[in-house]
Amino acid sequence: LDSLTDREQILAALVAPGKLVEHLPHVVLDPSQAVQIRNGIPLELDHGSSSLVGYDQQGCMVAMLQRVEAAQSSYRSLRVFQQAAENNQPISINKMHSPES
Repeated sequence: LDSLTDREQILAALVAPGKLVEHLPHVVLDPSQAVQIRNGIPLELDHGSSSLVGYDQQGCMVAMLQRVEAAQSSYRSLRVFQQAAENNQPISINKMHSPES
């Protein structure tokens, strides 16, 4: 980190969140599902994986999802993302939901 002294070096060192999770299974959320998960409301999804990356229909990352253990088809958000205006990359809005929510 000490070698990152100017804006160009920092920007060149950043990795897009989508690149970091491209190995995980994903699901495309319809508009109502995207709103639901952004508001911390669990989704009912027919998927076998315990963790998913949710994208909207435009291909933008919406949230990291984790299956609720008590309900095999219910997923809750671990982290919710919004698009940065300047570069159209997803950024975290630090909205983590506890298992109780």
